[in-house]
Formats: sequence, structure tokens, C-alpha cells
Amino acid sequence: MTLRNYAAILIAFAFAYFSIMPAHARDAFLISVEANAAVNQGSDSFEKIEDLANALGNSGLQAIVPEYGPDSDMTAELDLRGVEASASYPGGSAVLTFAAPSCGVSETFSGTDRDASEDLFTEYLKGNGSDSLQRLLQCLAAGSPIDPVAGNPTSLMNLMGAADFANGTGSGPSDASGPNGERPNPT
Repeated sequence: MTLRNYAAILIAFAFAYFSIMPAHARDAFLISVEANAAVNQGSDSFEKIEDLANALGNSGLQAIVPEYGPDSDMTAELDLRGVEASASYPGGSAVLTFAAPSCGVSETFSGTDRDASEDLFTEYLKGNGSDSLQRLLQCLAAGSPIDPVAGNPTSLMNLMGAADFANGTGSGPSDASGPNGERPNPT
């Protein structure tokens, strides 16, 4: 057997091996936590931003960094679909500070305890925020390759554009067409 045959077999084997391995996409929201003067560290990832927000409460932080306590100082680096942000609690304080500098966003949430501050942050993300939430959302849509509105091939914007084109030109399948792309007779 020649070197060329070995290379062809190796390439075929590598292709077969990698094609049967499951693809693992990274979660959209990442958190890396440092607590107790950066002595204790941990990280996690989430598919939903609500889950990331919940991770900023006492039980969520303790799940990431077991040594974390309700009076610990905490700094978290966040990756929000590619947008860098941070969240922090000073030691002994319930005030949560959230910042996304590239979006011009900096907010503080002052609850009676850290869980209440996390609840205020969650409400902010649900739309009860000021114009800074609008800036954050625009920044997420502009810079994220996985944005569900505009940033990927199955995004709302892409699907709406394809449907408009199909409906306007009569070419290509759309929701109004049959299984082979034919249009139903409007009788």
C-alpha cells in the first residue's frame, strides 16, 4: 500500500468518525463567577437569559461556586450571545450592578436582599427596563450570530423575507403552497 492510499484511508476514517459525532452547539448565555476576592471560581452556561438571571441569586451563585455565601463579594463576567457584560455584588451588599459597556448599559438593582435584586434584574430583562434595555437588545441583535430575530438562517427576519419573496413572486414554497410548491386553486 502506498502513502497515498494510507492518506485516503485516514481521511475517510476521519470523515466517518466526525460525521457520526453529535454536534454540540454552545449555549447562548455564559457566566464565569469569582467570589470571595477571586479565591473561588466557577462557570456555567444557559440557553435562556432568564436562567442566567436566576443564576445571579443566592442559590444560583452557590450552585456555580459552592463556597459562595450571601455576604460574599462576587464578580461575574457574562457572555450574552457574544456581547460582553458583567454583574457584581460588593461584599456585604445586596446591590447588583450590571454593565454591558459596548452597549452603553450600566444599571443597579437594589433589593432587600440579593434574591430580591436578582428579581429586579429579571424584571428589567423582561421589559420593565428603561431605554438601556432597548440599547442592550439592539446591541444583541447587531452583534450576535445566533440572534433569533435577525442573526441566523432560521431567524424571524430571514423567514419573513423568504415568505414575502415567495408570496410576491409566486416562486418558491411558502406556507400557502402545497407539498410540491404548487399553489392551491382559489375557487
